[in-house]
This record gives sequence, structure tokens and C-alpha cells, in this order.
Amino acid sequence: MDAESSPDEARLAASMIAYQAGELDGFTDLYAELAGDLERFFAGAAGWAVAEDLMQETFLEIHRSRRSYRPPRPVRPWVFGLARNVLRRHRRAAWRRERKESAAGAAAKPATGATRAEDAALAAGDVQDALRRLPAGRREAWLLHHQHGWSFHEIAARLSIGVDAAKRRASRAMGDLRRALGAGTQPARAADKERKNGGDSLG
Repeated sequence: MDAESSPDEARLAASMIAYQAGELDGFTDLYAELAGDLERFFAGAAGWAVAEDLMQETFLEIHRSRRSYRPPRPVRPWVFGLARNVLRRHRRAAWRRERKESAAGAAAKPATGATRAEDAALAAGDVQDALRRLPAGRREAWLLHHQHGWSFHEIAARLSIGVDAAKRRASRAMGDLRRALGAGTQPARAADKERKNGGDSLG
């Protein structure tokens, strides 16, 4: 039995078609089937420290490229082609960063203890941990829009809020994530504020 006609590929193709049609279950099934394999692929190629982030980036790439998939082509080769592109971008970025740091290190003063601590915090920054720390309303709006591809009208209906409120929640979540991952801090204050106010009722 060839790969294209195997039960596994047929199931993945059905999930991909559902995902292209905007069905959330299609994405959920793809994630359940492929996330572990992708993470192991990246761990072998780049190490466990970055494997989860690269796996998540691959699923964002799947979302961005989902219209380019043509059924009944096998899904795994298509997905791992995207994963290899993600890996190449990661390696190029790491190479450029190392060159920049080497050049800066030759001319700059030794880093202070505070700077080293900030760099370590940034290196340990984890997208999933940052998402978990977001207020629940913002996190759900961000995931539905940026990861699952829902429109703001669909999100508003799902969360029983206005379209503008759905946009605000996703926008504020993105700001929280950028601050968390860009500055090595977590958006705990926003979550604490939401708990004190009894929820993110204003988006």
C-alpha cells in the first residue's frame, strides 16, 4: 500500500480538507497526529531547547500555507517540507545572531550580571508558558484568530462579545506576548488585573 492510499494519510488528508474549510476539528486532528513527530524531528535537528517553538512555528506555517495543499496529496511530506523550511530559517537566524554577537563582543564591554540574567530569561522564554499566563479571554481570542484562522465575527459569536471586543482581546494578547517574549518577562500583571476585576469583560 503506497503512502497516498494508506489509512494514516487518508485520515490526515481528510483532516487537512476540513481545516481548509475552516473546521476547528480539522486543525485539532492534525495537531494530535503530527505535533509529536514534528517536535522529535526538530529535537534531532536543533535540540530540545528549541524543538517546541519550532514545532509551533511549523503549525503557524501550515495555517498560512493551508490553501497550497492539494488533496489527495500525502500530507506528511507536505508538512515536513514546511518544517524543513522552518528549520532552515532558524539556522540562518542563529548563524546571523552568532556573527552579530561575536562582532559585538569584540568591541563591547563585558556584559553585566543583569544583562546576562536577562539574556538567560529570554533564551528560556517559552511561547506556551507565555500563552498560559495570558488572561483567559485574551488567550482564547488570540488562539482562535492567529492559530486556528477564525474571523473576528466568528470569534465574537463564539465568545458572545462584540466584534470590536474580539479584536481588542486578540490585539492585547499579541502585545502581551511580544512583551513577554521580547523582554524576557511574562504578562502576569495582565492576568492578575483580570482576576482582580473579575474577568476581561472589556476585551
